[in-house]
Formats: sequence, C-alpha cells, structure tokens
Amino acid sequence: MLIQRPYLDVHFQLQPGSADFSVGDDIKGTAYIIPRKSISPHQLSIYLEGKVKIQIDRTENAVPLPPYTACQTFLRIEQPLELKSSTDSELLQGGLRHEIPFGFKVPPRIRGSVCQQFCHHQQVQKEHSLLPPSMGQCDMTPSEISVEYNIKLSLTRGINRDGMPAVAEWACPLFIRSPRIEQAPLLVPEDSKHYCLSKEKFVSKSPISLSRIGALLARTAQPAAIQQAKAMVRYLPVDLQFQTISEPHLPQLSSMCVSLNAITTFGERAEIHLPEAIGSSARDPYRHSYVQTVSLGSSTPSPLEWEKRHFTEDPDSSTASIASGIIYSTSVKVPIKLPESLSLPPTFSYCLVSRIYSLTVTLRFLIQGQWGRTTSLILTVPLQIC
Repeated sequence: MLIQRPYLDVHFQLQPGSADFSVGDDIKGTAYIIPRKSISPHQLSIYLEGKVKIQIDRTENAVPLPPYTACQTFLRIEQPLELKSSTDSELLQGGLRHEIPFGFKVPPRIRGSVCQQFCHHQQVQKEHSLLPPSMGQCDMTPSEISVEYNIKLSLTRGINRDGMPAVAEWACPLFIRSPRIEQAPLLVPEDSKHYCLSKEKFVSKSPISLSRIGALLARTAQPAAIQQAKAMVRYLPVDLQFQTISEPHLPQLSSMCVSLNAITTFGERAEIHLPEAIGSSARDPYRHSYVQTVSLGSSTPSPLEWEKRHFTEDPDSSTASIASGIIYSTSVKVPIKLPESLSLPPTFSYCLVSRIYSLTVTLRFLIQGQWGRTTSLILTVPLQIC
C-alpha cells in the first residue's frame, strides 16, 4: 500500500476546470507540489493512466470464499517533467511550492499489446482496441466494476525510476467519454439470451375457457442508435396482428410500458465474443452478467385502427392450428426517452468488461370476455447508445 502523506503536499488544477473529457480532447493543467524535504525531480513521474477493476464473487455451494479481484492497466502515457521551480537548484527544495505543468491528448485506441486474446471475429478484436469509457459513477454499473482514468504523480525512493516501485502517488480523477459510431442492426440469434423481437399469444374466449378465438402477435425491429447527448423522444414502431376465425370484438391496447436494461458483462478472462451475439446455449464459466433496469414510463395510446384481410394457413406460423380466417393488422409507436439523470456509457465491448442495452416493451391488451383482465405481450429490443 502506498504511503502518501509524509513526502509531498500535492494539488492538481485542470484547465479550464472541468474533469470531463472525450476522445481527442486535450487535458491540460498543473500539479502544485510542496515537498516536506528536498527531493530530486528525477524521483517524480507524471502520467495519464486508465485502469479497469473487477471483483468477482467466487462463493459456490454455500462455501464462503474471498472475492477475486482482477485489475488491468490498459493506458499509461508518461510525460517528461517540465518544472517551474522557485529555485535554480537541481533539487526541489523542501517547504517551497513547485509547479509541474502537464498536457495529454485522450487517444482513441489503446496499444495492441494490451489485448492479445484470441477472438472469434475480427470485429471483436477491433472493438477491444477502442478506448473504453469511464464506468462506475451513476451509470447503472455494479459497485464491483469500475473503469477509471487519472492523472497520476508518483514518487520513487531513488533517482533511477526504471524498475523502481513508487513509494507514494497522488491521483486527479478524470471522466472520459469514448463515443462509438452507429453499427448495423444486430442479427439476433433465435435463442438469444438478451433479446426477443416478436411475441405471440393465443387468446381464449374467457380466462377459464380452453377454446381459442385467435392469436395476438407483436413484432418490432432494432431502432436507430440513440445519441445520449441529445435528450429527445424517439419512437419505436411495433407491428400488431390479430388472427381469428370469427368476427369478435378486436383487442384494444390499454397501456404501453417501457424500461431500459443495462447489461454489464465482465470476467477474469478476456471476452472472445460480442456479448449481444451470444445465444442462451452459450455458457462461459468465466463470464458474468449484471442487469440493472430503470423504468422509462408508461403511456396510454389512442384506440387502435385495425385493418382487415383474409388469410390461409401459414405452415411456418405457430398459429397453424387456426387453419383459415381473418387477420387484422395495425401498428403503434412506443415513445422512448432516456433519463437525463443518468450518464450512461455507450454500448461497448472490452476485454474484461462490456456494456450493452435493451428495451423491455410491455403491451397490455383488453379483450372482450376476459372480465377486465389484460393480455400482455413483452418484447425485448436491442438498443445501441452512442
């Protein structure tokens, strides 16, 4: 454990006073130091550091085990010292204030040597080379996971810093945004463990009846990516179908509820797939998932306007037991607005930690003869945040 107090008093000042940066931004500032006793400037280092930390609960079969902690430094950019000293001596005099200006540019990528894990696709390797965003501050991330950036000043015991451990260090926390470009819509696997783009449910005459009068279907597609910096309402179109063999009263949509799911995947070993492309049958004992959900609200739509047409049996449909009859179709637009109180990292994938998002859309229908009960269809839609 590094001891900080006995050596220096250190104060960081950033220009223009903000600690919020993005890829390509310049980070400029000054470290003000007052040594307790005279030291050589060769004992000091100042650098920009990026580090990911994860803590994994390894408890199995009710046997308590200490958590496993994985830590990886994926970014370290060191800057030569340029001292503005109040003395011409080769030593930094104790009790006097000295200024160390610094300047760094936030890189878009990390060194290729950081992630050398075999990946199943070139796209995965490309994703892992991009700078991960800051995580762990009011962004739906579990406390066991963090991606941190700091300007650090370290002090070694001797003047030869190469290979010599630091005896003390001081940090100036930064918040780094690393936006992503919009990707093509996902090809969602049929057994996806995260998404469900269509849902179908049979409708009975009454809650206690086994006689079916039709089938209700909801289907949607992945919406365009959302730019978090632009707080605006988006609309998710959902196609609805009601297949029936008679002329019943048509279902009416009573409410639409939307929630945002932030899915954080992490592990002690590097991710070799893109997490959003994993099916439910894929199991990796070294990868873990944490899901946190926040409600985006509910709304009451206007009455549905159904369009009617006749149909014959579709052998690929799960409603093939309804051999022929009438199909009614319509569509609704579900409003989506991200909460402004959350600072969400973009959709990204990195070696040890990844973040993906989905929307859970719950559609509740009123059907005559159901005695006031509702029939619900639930869709889970991939969402990219840039």
